[in-house]
Amino acid sequence: DERQFAATLGRPDFSEVTAEGREPSLGFAKLAGDAARQTCRRAVEQDRDITDPESRTILKRISSVEQLDPFDPGASENLRYLALRFLGVYITDDADRRLQPWFTILQEGLDPTDDARFERAQDRWIAVCAGLALHPDFLTY
Repeated sequence: DERQFAATLGRPDFSEVTAEGREPSLGFAKLAGDAARQTCRRAVEQDRDITDPESRTILKRISSVEQLDPFDPGASENLRYLALRFLGVYITDDADRRLQPWFTILQEGLDPTDDARFERAQDRWIAVCAGLALHPDFLTY
């Protein structure tokens, strides 16, 4: 029953709240954040078990899901794919400023020649996915 979550989502009850809230409430932000993190974690974990890239959900353009190298040649193509999928933004150039925050999440503080880059690679892709799912352009779409 949708009435159960109406107050959390900003719906007026006309006894205490008479105007419909257009700004995300704290309750909505909490629900959206929990859902994004949980869904993205599951999607990335499931993608790692799928050998056919076209059957994957999040890691569709990554060549090897075994190690999830943040410097994989397909990482930039995958970020462009995710920007289109989540935000409806078609990006053709890796130097596009709209991709830079997502590259930062993937690669910040890592050395492309150090094997330590693989340790938290899955968590970094989950963070990219969750960030896109919580982006205002996605939430207000």
